[in-house]
Amino acid sequence: MFEALAGEEDPSTRKFLLQLLSAMGNDVAKGAVKRLNDSSWYVVRNMIYLLREAGGSKYAPHVRKFVKDKNKKICMEALRTLLHFKSRDAYSYIKLYLKTDDIELRQQAVKFAGMYRCVEAVPLLLDMLKKMDVLGTEAYDKIPVVKALGEIGDPRAIEVLMKIMKSRTFLYRAALGDLKVEIFRSLRNYPRESVFPLLAIGINSKNDEIRAVSEKLLKEGGLQSGS
Repeated sequence: MFEALAGEEDPSTRKFLLQLLSAMGNDVAKGAVKRLNDSSWYVVRNMIYLLREAGGSKYAPHVRKFVKDKNKKICMEALRTLLHFKSRDAYSYIKLYLKTDDIELRQQAVKFAGMYRCVEAVPLLLDMLKKMDVLGTEAYDKIPVVKALGEIGDPRAIEVLMKIMKSRTFLYRAALGDLKVEIFRSLRNYPRESVFPLLAIGINSKNDEIRAVSEKLLKEGGLQSGS
């Protein structure tokens, strides 16, 4: 099956073979680690994927050497796998890629920070939000950051989110408006009492979705907007 996977050109068939192999457990992990030196980047990426999905956490040292690979798909697959394995140094790599100038790598790091609820990444994620430009041109870039923070649910984010909710712009109003809506969509994982200042703003919003989310969370939490 490894040979069939390496030679398969159809994406849907490759996905099927990967699913079959990943369900086979430890024996697959042994086979995958032997193929990490393949000359084809997509084979290496698939082997790292299989190590993750087949429970090959003991092979983390073999995955680690790819986390700075020049091929972006390989290094991001390696990073995700180290996070999945809860490798101690995975968070240092998340921080590294959150600081990179490469937009694609940075976006993936933001996504993984949320997916794996990396509390260690919160200060850097908040720095990204604080860099909001006055015109609001970067508002859409902040939406994935808000999503990641919402998945983590660290109350340190609330103060920064409040500042965004109170901000105004003459240009790119739609982008800033979408960012504000995303803030309310992402509130569920925060400690309920910590989001009350935001809900107090949201309950009076002119945006129907923000207002509806605020009303629902206030009701679920037994909080009153006037208290």
